[in-house]
Amino acid sequence: MHIFAQAERCVRESLPMMRALVVDYQSDPTTFNLSDEFLFGDDLLVAPVVTTDPRRKVYLPAGTWTCWWTGERLRGARWIDVEAGLETLPLYIREGGIIPLGPVMNYVDEKPVDCLDVRLGFREADGRSALPLTVNGRKVELIYETAAGRHVLRVAGCPAPLSVAGGSGGVACDVIRD
Repeated sequence: MHIFAQAERCVRESLPMMRALVVDYQSDPTTFNLSDEFLFGDDLLVAPVVTTDPRRKVYLPAGTWTCWWTGERLRGARWIDVEAGLETLPLYIREGGIIPLGPVMNYVDEKPVDCLDVRLGFREADGRSALPLTVNGRKVELIYETAAGRHVLRVAGCPAPLSVAGGSGGVACDVIRD
């Protein structure tokens, strides 16, 4: 889902799908010679581990980034130290990014998409955030609220049942169709 949408945008705007950080952060001199990290589409920063040492430094450009594996929100425009195993490639979602993941399929339409895993790089204000999303070709709005340790995703205008699973960090969400 996400890869196809990003590929369409890249073709339309003549952008590479995998691109050096300097393409999007031209005013950040730290990105000028950074060759071991890249953006995959608009919203995913990938920092491969290219040595036998599982520790590495990762540069996060300006903004807020969310760790794919833990959901931790990190302030950018700085270097961070990370330890990554084979299953936990350093991967970060840019603030405002929406990464919808459907079920694993061998070919398009092999099975119905009845469950969506949505990874979000939220812009938060007072524990509430709203982001646009397209479900089955219809525009809907995801509203994320944090209340008493509970996460709620409200999906306005969703044409079909939608379930959202937390990432490997185990965040549980209630999904309410408005």
